[in-house]
Amino acid sequence: MSLIETLGLKESPFRKDSVFVGATKNGGKMQLEYMSFDDLRLHTSILGATGTGKTVLLTTMITQFIRNGWGVLLLDMKFDPAMFRSAWATACICGREKDFKLLSPFGVESERGVLGEYGTCSYNPLLGIDSPIAATAAILKAAAKDKAGDAYWEGVKEGIVDTLVRAFLSTGLPYSFKDLWAALESPTALGRLLNISKDPEANLILADWLSKVNHYDPRVRADHDKYVQGAKMFFRTLGTGTLGTLLNSYDSDVSLKKAYRDNQIIWAVLPSLQIDHTAKSMGKLILSELRYLAGEIQATMETRKPFLVVVDEFENFVFPGMTDLFDKGRGAGISMVIANQSPAQIDLEHSKEMRAVITANTRNKIVMATEDPDIAKFFAELTGKDDTAISFNFDGFGMREADQYLIQPRVFTEMDDFSMVLRKKGVTKRGHVVALPTDWELGVDVPRPRFEPTIFREGGVRLWEQVQGAGPAIPARSAKK
Repeated sequence: MSLIETLGLKESPFRKDSVFVGATKNGGKMQLEYMSFDDLRLHTSILGATGTGKTVLLTTMITQFIRNGWGVLLLDMKFDPAMFRSAWATACICGREKDFKLLSPFGVESERGVLGEYGTCSYNPLLGIDSPIAATAAILKAAAKDKAGDAYWEGVKEGIVDTLVRAFLSTGLPYSFKDLWAALESPTALGRLLNISKDPEANLILADWLSKVNHYDPRVRADHDKYVQGAKMFFRTLGTGTLGTLLNSYDSDVSLKKAYRDNQIIWAVLPSLQIDHTAKSMGKLILSELRYLAGEIQATMETRKPFLVVVDEFENFVFPGMTDLFDKGRGAGISMVIANQSPAQIDLEHSKEMRAVITANTRNKIVMATEDPDIAKFFAELTGKDDTAISFNFDGFGMREADQYLIQPRVFTEMDDFSMVLRKKGVTKRGHVVALPTDWELGVDVPRPRFEPTIFREGGVRLWEQVQGAGPAIPARSAKK
């Protein structure tokens, strides 16, 4: 039975300028609840325990984003095959399969399993940021220590990153994490970077590093090695192995600027259970580039295009400065849709202050069931209060106005799976999630996706290749634009 028949609708539920997120009852009849793009620009927070319907809701929303021709970026930490197949099928049915890009570390590592069979595209976040300050900030945010975790990338010092970024950008050539690692790993590579860098301030520091690396006193060499060790480990992780193939092409398949301009669909699979800290770092790199892009769009582009950013397991990707995506992203047409189980996760990873800012900047809330009474109370506060309720005090026969929750906390602990509370622009409604009709799921006529990464290492700095004797110190041609 189709969605139209199930809800007793007289016409197709799909609309070009909006998406349906659920159904409510109106006079005994089912009524779809829509969010227009203007609503989505106010950002959306989806909250609820595991198994309550968040994945179904995200699938419903993402497939409609694709159907409407909008640009989409999804950061996915657990990878739900059914969600991916529905999105891919929708893209194929709508003639947008060429717009679809998949970023998956497993697609590089092997061809085993579903993700291995799908393959991956390549992505170099350093290509999209041409400001030394912004590039340094993006790298430092990706290496930032989580409040609840240990200092995994401890030692990634701002001075090291800033010096290297300024030196590489001054060459006018593409560079990557592989090249950053080479500069710290090999005295030969460091010397060659010093030769081609055109930044005089950076060159002073590079020359000092080179003198320490080659110093006759082993204590000087040891102190310098200790100083750069954290950065070296970070760059090595992103520049070699599985992620080395994914992140180090000089002409990568995925560009956020191109995705925004051409309404592309980017699905980034970042499996935290397999590559915990590294998955978070890659997600933060993507969002850091997006933050930079939002500023560039506001400064240089007159036309704003819908670009929907969906972040599941959101607490894993929060970093200082990310709130700019909520504050300023709206002006660039970037709409955030974030999902997580509870606000306590953001408190644990970061702070209550960070959670408060994010809560204040997501005007739309979709809340599902929870078993935690404290979280239920928080959900009740999110949905608002009614200040017209009257409370009687029979001791003295007084009376006063009392704030009452529009929806009591116990309601959230008693909700069925796929039930939801929708609060949009100050209006609260109760309803349930609606799954898409079967004809928008993967069908026999939809081809199985396969993505092959572009590994292009010509025309850039090629610092590591030069160390290996693979080319001249200065490339013969400039990079592709």
